[in-house]
Amino acid sequence: MQLNRFIALCTALAAGTCQALLIRADRDDAEYLEMATRYTSTVPIGVPGGGEGVLIDARWILTSARVGTALKQMKDRPSIRVGAKDIGIQGVYVNPVWRPGADSADLALVYLKGTASVTPTPIYRGNDEAGKSVVVVGNGDTGKIGEQATRQDHKMRAGINTVDRLSPRVFSATVKSGDDASDLQGAFTANESGAPAFYQDDSKELFVVGIASSSKDTNGDGVVNAGDSQVFVRVSGYADWIAGTIEQVYKDEVNDLLDGLNHS
Repeated sequence: MQLNRFIALCTALAAGTCQALLIRADRDDAEYLEMATRYTSTVPIGVPGGGEGVLIDARWILTSARVGTALKQMKDRPSIRVGAKDIGIQGVYVNPVWRPGADSADLALVYLKGTASVTPTPIYRGNDEAGKSVVVVGNGDTGKIGEQATRQDHKMRAGINTVDRLSPRVFSATVKSGDDASDLQGAFTANESGAPAFYQDDSKELFVVGIASSSKDTNGDGVVNAGDSQVFVRVSGYADWIAGTIEQVYKDEVNDLLDGLNHS
């Protein structure tokens, strides 16, 4: 789906209806709400249709290229609520390799005008994501896996899934049924964009391992259910781009400051 069509569709359906974390029909929603409280670096981003991201440094949010492009197209960029603080946007940097409709390189960095008080979550740099359990976190609507209806309450929920397929640039997690599903399995709606997937290693350190890009309706029934594939950009595959972009922005700021001093 082209970006302009995506934005128009989401706007027509009303903000929020395009983003949702779906939960198991046989589990208590309160469990998903409680688990989400542990992932405070997750942030909602106010683009048409809704978007999300994750704080990876005191002034940097990692999100999808689709969300980043939508921000760049907005005349008045919204502030982003990080914890209890609203922070303006200094700049947006979309991965230059990304093309609309692609999962690969679907990443953007948002540079905040101020420092967040929330503890950021570092990005994962390992190459062993296959088979690992990850926690996916989303704000906005919710509903049941396998059902069409969603409801809007703008609350953050977290669910669990497993990395089934791994490529150099993306990984996927299949929505499962019955005993194959994780106890608190969560799944995104098809248009979810920018939401993080977290991984906790053996030392209990938390990392951002993926950014939600798309959900593939493998059986074509129009709902997210067992067998559908949820695709995430593999953050470790773009660690160099992330670090290089941040470093270059800081270098440019220093150079601009020195130029200003030289001309004063």
